Amino acid sequence: MILDILEGNTTHPSANDIHKTVVTKYPTTSFSTVYNTLEMLTNVGELDKICILGNVIKYEPNTDPHAHLLCKKCNRIIDIFEPYYAKPSIRKIKQFPHTIEKVQEFLYCTCASCLKGRQGKKLA
Repeated sequence: MILDILEGNTTHPSANDIHKTVVTKYPTTSFSTVYNTLEMLTNVGELDKICILGNVIKYEPNTDPHAHLLCKKCNRIIDIFEPYYAKPSIRKIKQFPHTIEKVQEFLYCTCASCLKGRQGKKLA
């Protein structure tokens, strides 16, 4: 059920968002069950975990390399892929004795929806 909810999902839901959806079909499902399942799926590489705003955890079903736009107004997360986004160069980092496991990149923006809401309004 959880993988079904996440398949093709580009909204980057939180565990709470996913739990709310699960209980509409399976009302006795606990938050703990959903959270533990998400953690297991993350540990086996089926999901990525994204931390925004310092402490908000979102889940990403698309584990292919890409970056995220994060709207500063509404906190919406938008996936961006090549050719709009070039993969980060990590060649220089490779010369250090570390293992790079994952790169997460956020580009902060004001999304198109929020910009539309500002049209015709005088900026202070």
